[in-house]
This record gives sequence, C-alpha cells and structure tokens, in this order.
Amino acid sequence: MIQGLGSIRLEVGELDRSLQFYLDGLRFELVVPPNGVPRRAELRAGTLSVLLAEALPTRSRRAVGVGFRIDVLALDAYHDAIVARGIDAGPESDEGGTRQFAVRDPDGYVWFFREVLG
Repeated sequence: MIQGLGSIRLEVGELDRSLQFYLDGLRFELVVPPNGVPRRAELRAGTLSVLLAEALPTRSRRAVGVGFRIDVLALDAYHDAIVARGIDAGPESDEGGTRQFAVRDPDGYVWFFREVLG
C-alpha cells in the first residue's frame, strides 16, 4: 500500500544557484552537502527528501510542466517570509477550502504551497 511521496530527484543547471534558492529562500534543510560527479546534494522539506543533481552539459533539463505541492501551516506568514528573502512568489489565492501560492525555481520547477482552511 502506498503511504506517500518520500523523495524526488530534480536535475538543475547550476547546483550552487539552486542550493541558494532552496536553502536561503525556501528554508529547506541541507541533509547531504554537495558531492559526487555530477554534483548533487540532498535536502529535506518536512518528510520529503529532495535530491538536486547538477545536469551534465549534454543533457537537457525537463522542468517544463513539472509542479509539486507542499502543505504548510501559516501560509500567509510563509509567503511573506520568502518574499522578504527575495523569492518571487505568486499571489495568494483561495480555492475550494484551501489557500495557496506558487513559486518557480531557477530551473523552472513550480512549487505550490498550500494551506487547508478551516
């Protein structure tokens, strides 16, 4: 029986740029520092493990059409905090008992942050 998503792997163009976005901007936690060839690092957001792997120059990245959703508490405060850290976050919107906003990372991956209302 499936219990949930445990990890994802994202190919990124520049690992250091992506680490700055995820660590400093979104406040993900660094679990495994950059290492290996190609370079990669492991991050954590709640129970989700995110592996960032620097794409080889010969490979194309496939971020188009890819999006992820993370449920958060105090969505408005999280939105305000990441905007204050220089992240370009979309406007907050209410829909179907939830409040959410979206953020696009430097490689085009879209993260939807959502809070269930009520």
